[in-house]
Amino acid sequence: MSTVTVSHRVAFSHLTLPNADDHSSAYAPTPAYEQKIQAYRQSIDEELRDYDACKRQEFKKRVEIWESITSDPEEKEKIRRRAEAQLASAREELVKGLVSDFQHYSQVWLLEDMALASAMNQK
Repeated sequence: MSTVTVSHRVAFSHLTLPNADDHSSAYAPTPAYEQKIQAYRQSIDEELRDYDACKRQEFKKRVEIWESITSDPEEKEKIRRRAEAQLASAREELVKGLVSDFQHYSQVWLLEDMALASAMNQK
């Protein structure tokens, strides 16, 4: 049986936050906002780690089945490449959804945080 590795970068350090300067130049995000963002980033990382672990197991099972079906090395490699492409495509779709959700929620939380800060400053 051959060994299989499917690895992807998990960290989402490239996720961009909404720009508070678009709304108010005097605003600085509160620690509560920063904590929400950090917790959300961690949950995304955990979700991707879990997804990758699950797919890695699924891929290993597929490889075992393929190896039992065909003995042709070229056919095995062709099937492997196709499966890897399918897994990569599915992961890419998941990542797009997670990035979209992150951008949406970080914008909502920013506006909430700004409204709270504004209300506190008016008191």
